[in-house]
Amino acid sequence: MKKFLKQGWQRLLLSVLILGLAGCTNPLDLLSNRFSPSDEIGLSGKITVYTPMSDEQTTAYLNLFQKAYPDIGVNLVTISTGDILARLLAERADPQADVVWGLSATSMTLLQWQDALSAYKPEGVERIYVQFRDAETIPYWVGFGAWMSAFCVNMPLLEQLGLPKPESWADIFDPIYEGQIATPSPTTSSTGYMIVEAIFEHFGEVKGWENLDKLDKNVVEYTINNVKPCEMAANGEVAIGISDEMTPIKLAAQGKPVQAIFPSEGTGWDIAANGLVRRDEEKEIAKIFLDWAISDEAIAAYGQTRSLLAMPLAGYLPPPGFSKEPLTLIFDKNFPWASANFEQILTEWTRRYGAKVEGPRVMTD
Repeated sequence: MKKFLKQGWQRLLLSVLILGLAGCTNPLDLLSNRFSPSDEIGLSGKITVYTPMSDEQTTAYLNLFQKAYPDIGVNLVTISTGDILARLLAERADPQADVVWGLSATSMTLLQWQDALSAYKPEGVERIYVQFRDAETIPYWVGFGAWMSAFCVNMPLLEQLGLPKPESWADIFDPIYEGQIATPSPTTSSTGYMIVEAIFEHFGEVKGWENLDKLDKNVVEYTINNVKPCEMAANGEVAIGISDEMTPIKLAAQGKPVQAIFPSEGTGWDIAANGLVRRDEEKEIAKIFLDWAISDEAIAAYGQTRSLLAMPLAGYLPPPGFSKEPLTLIFDKNFPWASANFEQILTEWTRRYGAKVEGPRVMTD
């Protein structure tokens, strides 16, 4: 997998740099060849799609799909990452879903290993960067973008408290930040797991747990979702919230006193991916949906809220306020390790730190 993840990085970075020269921030306006329905006009029916993506996002995306395929109905089930994993594993003998849409590659790999997915090669998959799709010739999952973690820092509060700006993972383990950090729980947030897994990859298992012990002393609360830590920082409840990369950028654009900082060792990240649920009889219209889900039109729509896309898109730039070279922020992640150690890490993490998790334990984005 290490070799797999490294393939094409130089080509990908060059593509991002070249495309950035176009200087346009709305990819939907740049499609010279918009996705259009195939000649299979007679396709009709209904599919059930499981997704952890927000209603705000999926409403916009599905409007585009319905325009392309008005005769295909979509029963969209918006549930948490944890619920998707639990349902698909429980339903293997009698699957209720046809498609998984926008789930993390870490979770998709777990489903693949548990025989809950079928391999399917969607139309146009060759356009997707190799490190954003399953390594199999006929892939079990294909990504359309990525998301990252970031420190959401309230700079005025840091200055008021006389604290330095954190620049690295190592910095946030410093006891000078005691009581000034909020971060999502890995038991309730896939971003939270992404953060914990990144710490293990950078520091190793033994040192990783030592550092998480240090971080725990600084954490005032492990939140259910990935947005709340940044909101807490914006409201002055803590000086540092660890969250996804887009939340501090959005809040800063609203005039909130927060800044996104990406740890110098490489930030946590994961791929938003799609896959075909294994069924005795898989619907052709489910495959049509997966084809559309990586079409130029769909990728352009994702690009309005994603910092990193899974394919070249003419004129695309990351959202305002984000790095123009997002690949420089991430590291060579070992996805199989992240998936294989998922349950073990969550069990030990809960034993050590679970008392600080707010509310019910249901995994979200």
